[in-house]
Amino acid sequence: MERMDKTRRMGMFFWLAMLAPLAAAESAITLPVDRAAVSVDSTTGDPLLMIWLSKSGREDFTAFSRQHLGTRVDVMVDGEVLTSPFIQSPIQSELLMISGGFSLEEAEALADKLAGAGGAVSVRPFAP
Repeated sequence: MERMDKTRRMGMFFWLAMLAPLAAAESAITLPVDRAAVSVDSTTGDPLLMIWLSKSGREDFTAFSRQHLGTRVDVMVDGEVLTSPFIQSPIQSELLMISGGFSLEEAEALADKLAGAGGAVSVRPFAP
């Protein structure tokens, strides 16, 4: 009987471990984008992806940032993580600026994709 209980607990642990990544994926929220453009970071010379959220996107991001203060989050486009910053204070701006990790051509392609109809970014708690 005790062995069966141990087996059940191990099975339960296995299923919880398998479902943990799904829980993280489910907590991602989508933020509609009004427009996007590319600039150059005046300090580093790196491409700078500038994303303007819609009013509802800004409101949702503000609420999300308040819920995740002091934690790392993923900012994604089409499921690909662009950056994983730490949220140090609530973010109430409509403008997201992302630099580093991509070429000018890649930044321009992302801006074009986001500027199109239905453009959106997603955010979720950090998933290592």
